[in-house]
Amino acid sequence: MSENHNPKISIFIPIYNGEQFLTRTLNSILAQTLEDFEVVCVDDSSTDGSFDLVWQYAQADARIKPHRKPNGGNVPRSWMYALPYLNGHYTLYCSQDDFFSPDLLEQLYLQATRTDADATIPALVHYRGNKDAQVISGIEGDTQRTLSGREAFMFSLDWRIHAFALWRTSLIKQVGFDDLATNSDEYATRCFFLNSNKVVFSQGIFYYNKENPQAITAHISPKRWEWCITNVRLMRLMQAQQFSAQEQAWFAYKVWGNTIHLHRLYIAHQASFAQNEKKYIQQILSDTYASIDWHTIATHLAFKGKMIRLLYGNGFKMNHLLLSCQQRIGK
Repeated sequence: MSENHNPKISIFIPIYNGEQFLTRTLNSILAQTLEDFEVVCVDDSSTDGSFDLVWQYAQADARIKPHRKPNGGNVPRSWMYALPYLNGHYTLYCSQDDFFSPDLLEQLYLQATRTDADATIPALVHYRGNKDAQVISGIEGDTQRTLSGREAFMFSLDWRIHAFALWRTSLIKQVGFDDLATNSDEYATRCFFLNSNKVVFSQGIFYYNKENPQAITAHISPKRWEWCITNVRLMRLMQAQQFSAQEQAWFAYKVWGNTIHLHRLYIAHQASFAQNEKKYIQQILSDTYASIDWHTIATHLAFKGKMIRLLYGNGFKMNHLLLSCQQRIGK
């Protein structure tokens, strides 16, 4: 293989203290039936043996490409670092603890090239120590369906489709990433869907590991509330892209429910936060409530809309919840 060869697929793996999982992940990649790929590993200055382990793999197989960056603390920054090193025609994201069925890359690549789709989505297993867990594929099992970018965007908002897709690399580089929130990659992948020419489904299984106790979603920290920042950005994106009022109302209602959940979570854990962290979370919650278009929800969501009208008809304001919370902890 020549030095200037562009592989069929780039696999991007952001790494931070993942030594205990990396062997399984890398072995599942090296066992793929499609062999024309590169693995771009970006270590975020791990304090365990992660980078040394990846380096050992790289010495044995040149398809493994190790990189080490200063600690940045989130996946979007690792994405931004990795972009210039992604040489494949297509790119697949993989966490340091996920793994693949042996035919995953081959099935993805065949379907992507057969259909000329910008995004190809494999079957997914939420792995909790049981490889025989239920396989989630297609739209409620329909893997023959082809989605437009806008359709895929809407399906992705409530996880009816997942974002562990094989993306055309040029699309990823065109749309790009930012690090405005811990989960800005969630915003970016929705933008990828929105800008896709078509989205299709393939065979092969992506095992999404849910048994890692060190995963960022397993811990209560102020970063958890940055989901609200991404939700607000998505609401504004839908408005800018002129999604229907019904679609905007549907998502705004979901954002409301998610914000209330995070608000209750904050109240339950507020004693564990420093004062500056409390103010940060309170500001995020306040900004999110203020960004929700209550009128659109009330107008377009039938029974749910009637509930909103009833609350507002009695002088209820969502920011009153935040004010109550602030009074309880003492600003």
